[in-house]
Amino acid sequence: MTLDIGHGELLSDKNRAYGFIDKCFERIKHVHIHDNFGGDSPEDDLHLPLGEGKINFSSILLELKGKEYDNNITLEVKPEYLVQGKKIIEEILLKRE
Repeated sequence: MTLDIGHGELLSDKNRAYGFIDKCFERIKHVHIHDNFGGDSPEDDLHLPLGEGKINFSSILLELKGKEYDNNITLEVKPEYLVQGKKIIEEILLKRE
């Protein structure tokens, strides 16, 4: 299963990633990540750089880390935002407790 954090913010008051992590964690083999402002139409799926929308990536990524997720994460952003996104993800996941 692919958990798409950006798509989880659409058509929902709370990002649906939390429910999938809670109920289907063992099936998650891949994570897609991008930012947006939520919304209810295909036009709202903006694929913004991390930190440019409203998604709480830190909370979601720490949920995955807490369950020992150790598979792929794909940044779904324009190439010029890959390094910035990687840095944000590393700061969250590699931070010592």
